[in-house]
Amino acid sequence: MQDVVEIEEDNLPRAGNLLSVLKEEAEEEKQHIERSRIPSQNDLRRWALKDAVLSYYQGLNMPDDIIVVKNKFDDRLITEFAPDFSVIYNVWLTKLDELRRKNERSKFKLLQDEYDQVEEDILEGMRGSAFEKQLDRYRIEFVQKLQNSMK
Repeated sequence: MQDVVEIEEDNLPRAGNLLSVLKEEAEEEKQHIERSRIPSQNDLRRWALKDAVLSYYQGLNMPDDIIVVKNKFDDRLITEFAPDFSVIYNVWLTKLDELRRKNERSKFKLLQDEYDQVEEDILEGMRGSAFEKQLDRYRIEFVQKLQNSMK
């Protein structure tokens, strides 16, 4: 029985795998924006979110070999590695503020109205906000890619 458990654990995604997936996601988004003549405001927000999630997980300083899901078919990370929405929101807001402060001619410029809309969305609370929904959709996406990377 011990051998079965060890074999199962060998096939489970680990923190190093998670960080690799998140780095790839953020880099792909950045490259998409760089290739675009004029990226949309949604593109900029999405890139900032993916970069914020990456920053959050890098900040946890997890050992690369620690398992991040309970079993092979989980669509969620174990509780201690679940995304902290409020921390990620603050990192995302900081990144959006950096984009908002860009030179007017920069294609990485986030419009003030877009930034204000993000701030207004959260005033009613995190629960049910557009940010919460967007982060949850992204969590499903990156966990699926994490699982697929282990096949």
